[in-house]
Amino acid sequence: ISALHKPSKPSSDTPGSEDLETKIIETLSKLISINARRVVLALIKHINLSLSDSPLQVLDALHLCGHESLNSSQYLTESSALLDNEGMEHIKQKLHHLQMSLKDSESIRFRELIVNDCISLIASATQLQHKSTQITLDLNTLETAIATEIEGANAMIVVFDRSFSLPSDSDIKLGFYLDSECTKPIKVYTDKTVPYPLIITGNKFYHRLTASRNQQIRCRFSVIPTNVDFSMARWM
Repeated sequence: ISALHKPSKPSSDTPGSEDLETKIIETLSKLISINARRVVLALIKHINLSLSDSPLQVLDALHLCGHESLNSSQYLTESSALLDNEGMEHIKQKLHHLQMSLKDSESIRFRELIVNDCISLIASATQLQHKSTQITLDLNTLETAIATEIEGANAMIVVFDRSFSLPSDSDIKLGFYLDSECTKPIKVYTDKTVPYPLIITGNKFYHRLTASRNQQIRCRFSVIPTNVDFSMARWM
């Protein structure tokens, strides 16, 4: 269980290799991990969760569930993950049963377990921060899809500069996309869009600036990469 609640790792000693056999080994490793995790999760409805290690520690169960929800659908051809519906209801029932059975002092410990785990996950997620990059929009690249890729990132956070401004009543649009043809939009910003931080899953995206005429803009943003622990912290 302690091994399964972590993300599956490639069993190959040559990470990044484009060799077909290496990719087959990596995919097989991920599928074995997913299927083993699903066996454990299928047993959860027959086992009580606890704050201790026996029979199943609540954080282990939550981590198993989190990685099932976040990862399995990426590698399996099924349209839905194991925990989308009925499975997730079992987990909620088990958590509710655990919470109702706790004394006051144990309830405090339960909350501390969850909070401290999230803090630990977020701290771990900052390990890729040194790969952060800053992008200043250039009107010379109008209508051009610009790629941003950060190796090793599980997700990227786009944080806009305080001076971010698109001219009011203009037709300028800043779009973020999954593909270079800009047919798969993530989010499009206009002068009426509040520039809240944007979380993009994966390690690559494209941005494109569109406008019918040249206009003054002030637009700069940072791209901060995170690992899978950030997604887990959000899920928790």
